[in-house]
Amino acid sequence: YLSFIFRKQWYQRRVRGSTTSLGECGGKLEAFAVNSDDMKKGCFFLGLNRIYNWAPDADKGKLVFDCSFDAGPAGSGNLDPAAVEMTVQPSIEDQSLDSFYPWKSLNANGLQPLVAVEISIVLNEATKTVKKDTETHVKCLPYYYSNGEKTQVEDSSAAKFQVIYQGKVEGE
Repeated sequence: YLSFIFRKQWYQRRVRGSTTSLGECGGKLEAFAVNSDDMKKGCFFLGLNRIYNWAPDADKGKLVFDCSFDAGPAGSGNLDPAAVEMTVQPSIEDQSLDSFYPWKSLNANGLQPLVAVEISIVLNEATKTVKKDTETHVKCLPYYYSNGEKTQVEDSSAAKFQVIYQGKVEGE
């Protein structure tokens, strides 16, 4: 089953002020790992490293994070999983990460802004469409976003995650 490791103290230190832009992930701490008869859901958070005096190139667009399904290290990952839903909050249209940079110090700039990624497994769909112990891979990257187009930030590395379904499959 989908499970998320979450440290309450980390979240409380990192997220200050309003968390409404983080969607359901910014709500009550209990919302981070929802397990019901029809869905497993959890959240994780992304933030760019603090790089002294680095600033995004405003000519290329605004700085955003986005995630996509990935083929994974073996190249066999499901790029369109029917049973797995993923939402990045705030959406790339509503993200505004540029104001944090250029980073000078914790006192001057504070902690870097976060985005939340919510992953859900719809169980009735999973039992019909996936094999037991199915892995879905997720890749998240920083991009420049302008006029509906994304361009990966140069020299950036992806954050990669696995979503593993270990439940029952139809016919078991």
